[in-house]
Amino acid sequence: MFFLHFPDSRTPLSEAADVLAELKLSGKIKAVGASNLNFAQLQEFNSAGHLDVLQAEYSLLVRQAEADVIPYCLEHGISLIPFFPLASGLLAGKYKKDDVFSDVSRMNNPLFQQDAYPANLERVDRFKAFANDKEAEPAQIALAWLLTRPAVDLIFPGATRPDQIESNLQTLSVHLSEDELKQLDVIFGNRY
Repeated sequence: MFFLHFPDSRTPLSEAADVLAELKLSGKIKAVGASNLNFAQLQEFNSAGHLDVLQAEYSLLVRQAEADVIPYCLEHGISLIPFFPLASGLLAGKYKKDDVFSDVSRMNNPLFQQDAYPANLERVDRFKAFANDKEAEPAQIALAWLLTRPAVDLIFPGATRPDQIESNLQTLSVHLSEDELKQLDVIFGNRY
């Protein structure tokens, strides 16, 4: 698979997709992928139907993709790979109210801003109780939830330590019932 990771403002997206499609046709790559596209850019990139895989932000806390991206992917046979599947660590349950962030990725992330951060921590506290009742780690539940979502075929959860990789692998043994999926919707809602 070959990804256009960030759009190039000088090259039309449809032109970039055409070049990647030629590489696929010649057998040099197996799939055409794109990442970091807004919905209009997604449509432009896929105007000739070349896109196989899209990487877009999607998690229990960031569900905008449900409004437009996921229906588009389903309609066009595009696989979705969520990025930030653990909402930059929030869904792993590792942050507290008094944590201060100095890294740019969290300082600029709307999930960690002003009123959003304490509200998200409240959701995560209810989520942690849900995970505890399920005898699983919150991150495992968050990843298992993604595996139930339409168009999601693969997750890159990321890890910085070997124990996180082992924990992420345990996600495959977590099964969520329809009732449990509804409970997660109550905790997080469809906020798009």
